Amino acid sequence: MQADRPDWYVILDDFKNIDNKYLSDQYSKYLDNLEDEEVDELKIKYANEYENSRRESQYKKKALTTVMGAFLNRGPNSGEVNKKTGWEFWELNPFEEKRDIEADILLAKPDRGDTIVVLLLPERKPADDIVTKSKESIQSIESGPNQFDFGPANDTYGAIVVNPPRDKETRSAIKSNSKIDSSDIFVWRVYDIKENEDISSDDKIEKKILDHFAELDQKNLSAKGLHLKLLEILEDGVEIRNGKEILPDFFLESHHSIFLDHILGHIVTLRETEEDGPSTHFAKKEVEEYISDTVFETGISAEAAQITDYLIARWNQMEVIISISDSRNDIEGEEFYRFNISGNKNQSEIIEQIKRGYKEKAVEFKIEIDAMKHALDAFRDEYGEQSTLSSEYTG
Repeated sequence: MQADRPDWYVILDDFKNIDNKYLSDQYSKYLDNLEDEEVDELKIKYANEYENSRRESQYKKKALTTVMGAFLNRGPNSGEVNKKTGWEFWELNPFEEKRDIEADILLAKPDRGDTIVVLLLPERKPADDIVTKSKESIQSIESGPNQFDFGPANDTYGAIVVNPPRDKETRSAIKSNSKIDSSDIFVWRVYDIKENEDISSDDKIEKKILDHFAELDQKNLSAKGLHLKLLEILEDGVEIRNGKEILPDFFLESHHSIFLDHILGHIVTLRETEEDGPSTHFAKKEVEEYISDTVFETGISAEAAQITDYLIARWNQMEVIISISDSRNDIEGEEFYRFNISGNKNQSEIIEQIKRGYKEKAVEFKIEIDAMKHALDAFRDEYGEQSTLSSEYTG
């Protein structure tokens, strides 16, 4: 299911589609009238937003890929928990078609029809909210017809994945909710494992621990048939090595800088492998395909195309990329761009140069969007609310 277009994209799209001197004058006037102190305040505000959003995106990737790595069913490369219990990772965003129900991961024991709905506790959200969402997701499976292809649902549980400092807060939120049987929802924690400092960065493998916070009342667990072996294994802690399993580098909702980190490296490597153009050149469809292939979801070509549109529009405005003609390479496709760097650079130099000033450009982009919004509001006040829906006032 495709999401609504983000506000910044609507503003940018409207602004770019109107060729009008009054509009461009209002845009320039807004930027020119900003005092230095106002500019500094905006830069601090948007830099903080950037850092917070990127950190939350990285946290989500770390936590969810750790759960996925433990439960993947991939034959000899299966996750440790899957090997020992038969529980397996089943689906990302299992309720994507239901706007009022949320879940990050569905785990299943297909031979029994048992399920666990996993939600991540975001860093800056109260535990009470996620506990409520967990209960709603459990009820959605229990009360609805079979929604998944492993047969009728039998017993359904919830698991909330947290940073260790928030385990007791989450446990208390579960136990204090009178509408919830506290034995139905588990608290799982994700820990980082520090690598030996003597190991080179190239040899390091990201390691995590997934465990079960076992202070909740479990007296009713066996009555509902949950295999307690699962919780016993998690209570001891399971080490996950991100590198052994094939895990996504990003999710559909990841921060744009996370996409850049991986798409940039992918494109440069692809050009050097294919030898069909300069290392900085790429086709739009290559980005779409990479997103579709990387995310652990099926049937997302429309979503991948939509996200690619957003990334291309953002990066073009930020001048991170530049549109080019197809005559400048032999890449297959119809719409082409290049990363905006000068001179001949090797792979590491290209990646380093593009990333170096990216946050500052992202902050400037936000200020430009503010100016575009101001200009569009002034334009509509001058010519009427419907003026941006036609070409009547161009020129």
